Amino acid sequence: MSIRFRILLFLFLIPLISFGRTSRYRAMWRTDPATSMVIGWELISGRQSRILLQEDGGRQTTWQVHFPDKMVTSKDMKNYFARLEGLAPDTRYRFVVRDSEGDSRMMYFHTAPGSPEIPITFIAGGDSRNNRSARKRLNKLAGQMQPMAILFSGDMTDMCSAREWQQWLDDWQLTMTSDHRLIPIVAARGNHETSNSILEDIFDIPSEDAWYALGFGGTLIRVYTLNSMAPIHGRQTRWLEEDLDRNGGAFTWRIAQYHLPIRPHTRRKKERIDQQNAWGELFHTHHLQLAQESDSHVAKITWPVKPGTGPGSEEGFVRDDEDGTVFIGEGGWGAPLRPADDAKSWTREIGSFHQFNWFCVRQDGLEIRIIQADKCLAIVPLRTLSYGELPNGIACWAIGGSDHITLKPEVDPMSEWISEAERFPVIDLNDRRSIQIPYRITSDQRIRVEFLNTRRELVKSLAFNRDAGNYLEGVQVYDLPVGRYILTVFADDQPIMRRIVQQ
Repeated sequence: MSIRFRILLFLFLIPLISFGRTSRYRAMWRTDPATSMVIGWELISGRQSRILLQEDGGRQTTWQVHFPDKMVTSKDMKNYFARLEGLAPDTRYRFVVRDSEGDSRMMYFHTAPGSPEIPITFIAGGDSRNNRSARKRLNKLAGQMQPMAILFSGDMTDMCSAREWQQWLDDWQLTMTSDHRLIPIVAARGNHETSNSILEDIFDIPSEDAWYALGFGGTLIRVYTLNSMAPIHGRQTRWLEEDLDRNGGAFTWRIAQYHLPIRPHTRRKKERIDQQNAWGELFHTHHLQLAQESDSHVAKITWPVKPGTGPGSEEGFVRDDEDGTVFIGEGGWGAPLRPADDAKSWTREIGSFHQFNWFCVRQDGLEIRIIQADKCLAIVPLRTLSYGELPNGIACWAIGGSDHITLKPEVDPMSEWISEAERFPVIDLNDRRSIQIPYRITSDQRIRVEFLNTRRELVKSLAFNRDAGNYLEGVQVYDLPVGRYILTVFADDQPIMRRIVQQ
C-alpha cells in the first residue's frame, strides 16, 4: 500500500474516528424557557449516548454530563431527548453529544431571557410539506435571522412517512446558525401529522394532547399552542380558559398558534365555525393580541377584530382597533401555494408567496414583519442572537405601505387602580374582623363594595342602598383569604374610593 494511498485513507476515516454517529439535532422546551432546554438527536450507532454541557464563557471548567431522559423509536429513527433544567436565563451553553464512537460537533443553545425588559424575537409559520427547495431556503433564512425560537404551526411533512420525516429533520439542520446554535422549535399539530404522538416522538412536546402554553421573559409574553386536530370543545377549550384565567393576565402579551385558520383567506378551504365558537370570545375576553394560523398556503394579516354580528361585521368578526385580535398566517413554508381569493372587510393585506412571520416582542410594543422569502437576496447573517435586529438583505412584505406594523399593549386597568390606591396607606387587615370605610354621597345612590385580588378575580362583593350623607360603612373582612386586594367603593357604578388592603 503506497504512502499516498494510506494518507488518503486516513483522511477519509477521520470523520468516522473523531465524531459520534448522531444526527438530526433539535432543541425544544417543556418547562420554563429561561431555565430549561430539551436537546433531541437521532442515535445512528454507538452506546451510552449523552450530553456534555458547559456554560459558554463561564468560569466553570468542568463539563456537566446529562444522560437521555427519553428514548423512543419513531419513523425508523432512534430519537433521544435530554431534558436540561436549572439553567441560567439569557445564557449561551455549548454542548456535544457523546457516545462510544466519539463526539458530535460542538453546538450551542441560548436560554430565553427571564426579565420582561429584554426584547425577544420569534419566527412563526407553518406548512413546509413537500417543496424541499423552498423549505430549505426558508430554513436557512430563519437561521440567518437568529430568532429566539421558531413557532411552527403544523404540516411539517406531506404524508407523514418515515422517509419524509428524516428528510424534514435533515433540512431542519439548515436552521442552525453559522456558529452552530440550535434554534428551539415550538411545534403545533397540523392535519398532515397523523397523530399527537408524532410530535411527542419527534419534538418531545410537553403534552400528550398537543396543546400547551409557554411563558417567555418573566411576564412578557405567553404563547398558547392549540391543537386544531383535537376536539375543539370540551377539554381543550376548558384548559385554554382556565390557563387564561389563571396565568394570562400576568403577561403583557398573549398570542396563540394553531393550524387551521378560523376564517381562511382562500376559497379552497372551509370555515372553522367550531374554532370560532370555542375560541373567538375567549381570545377577546382575555385580550389575546395575536393569533398565528396556517393550512391555507397564503399570506394574510387582518386588522384587530373581535366576535360580532352587528353593523360592519363579516363572517362573525368586526373590526376593533382598540381591543381586537390580529390574525396572521396562513402557512407558506414550502407547501404548494394557493390563490389568496377570499379577503374580508377586516383583512388588512392578502397575497400568495412563500413566507414566514417575524415578531419582536417588547414591553411597549409587538413589532410584526412578514418576510417575503423569494425576495430576500444577499443576506448578511446576524452573528449573534437577535434582540430585535434584522440582517441586511431581508425583504419585508408591505403592510399598508410600511414594512412592519407595531401593536401596542392594552392599558391595564389593574395597574391604574393600584397606582391610584397606592397614594394612600395600605389598610392592614391582620387580626381584624371588620373595617370601617368612609365615604360621602350627595344624593340617594346604590353603593357597591368590591374586593379584587391581584389576578383580577372578584373575591367579595356587597351592595346596598344609601341616602345622601356621610358614612362610615362597616364591612366584615374575616372571611377574606390571606392576600393583597384592591378595595373599591362604587356609587351607582362610579368608583368613589379605592384602597389597597392586605390580609
